[in-house]
Amino acid sequence: MTHTANQLIAVLVEKFSYSFSGYELETGKRLFSARLPDYPHEFAVSPDHKYAYVGHYGVQTWMHHGSGGHQVCMIDLERGEYIGNLECTPFNRIHGIQVDQHHRVYALSEEANTVLVFEQPQASVLPTRAV
Repeated sequence: MTHTANQLIAVLVEKFSYSFSGYELETGKRLFSARLPDYPHEFAVSPDHKYAYVGHYGVQTWMHHGSGGHQVCMIDLERGEYIGNLECTPFNRIHGIQVDQHHRVYALSEEANTVLVFEQPQASVLPTRAV
């Protein structure tokens, strides 16, 4: 749940519609739906509620073959638009996402058991470190 332009909205990943959407809580009206690459997964919202970050898992489940996705998709919540990616290559199957109070983004590559850290995701699309 977040707010944009003084209204309370619920945001969610629609995994099998390959989109990230926002709904007005009071009425249930869809406010936006941003198309994402196939099989997005978990997401987190920045502390200022301006951005959402969605892990691109890239395959349907852990049991499916394929390398999976290599990005974290960025959503501008004020505009309701998919605005770009944080690049995770060569790490893939991006699963867990967190954003801390300093706006750093943490993304887990499930296949590589590695956490990627993006210190300034609005300034650089490449990770600062991999742990």
